[in-house]
Amino acid sequence: MEVLTHSDLEFEYYEETTPLKRGMLEAVFETGGHKWKVYGLHLKSKWTDYKEDPSSNDRRRSEALACRERILDRQKQDELPFLVLGDLNDTKSTAPVRLLQFRGKQEVAAALEASDSRGDRWTHFYNKKDSYSRIDYILKSPDFSAEVVGEQAHVYEGPNALKASDHRLVWVDLNWVIEE
Repeated sequence: MEVLTHSDLEFEYYEETTPLKRGMLEAVFETGGHKWKVYGLHLKSKWTDYKEDPSSNDRRRSEALACRERILDRQKQDELPFLVLGDLNDTKSTAPVRLLQFRGKQEVAAALEASDSRGDRWTHFYNKKDSYSRIDYILKSPDFSAEVVGEQAHVYEGPNALKASDHRLVWVDLNWVIEE
């Protein structure tokens, strides 16, 4: 396994060059002769430091754009299929989530459907507003060769699901065709 930390990502935010607070992780794996990678990222929460940017929407959009461009630059180097795993802190119709899925009409990665055994899709509980939303994602590149078992990801619903975090774990089971 190879691991690379992208701690040098920056973006323009209110006329300043701002570093991506949490960076982005890149890990390369080999499974049954197939090389593939995972990008892990965690975009800014909805808490804001600027009244001009309520809910930090502009910041998350800029972070997602910086991550997408780095992913596409890295893909030019080795063209490995990939997954993006992330707490995007936004819902699927918002700019940060869309930016990680498309560059113009070019598909970058598709969000996997995810639910628990009851069909609930939420991954985050916000106690202050008593609201549930899906803000955690697994996205896969168009050339990702492993079969997604059950054609979707899963949301953890066990008894301690919200003990360590206000987010529920999202995972995917993969089936690789092993070359002999």
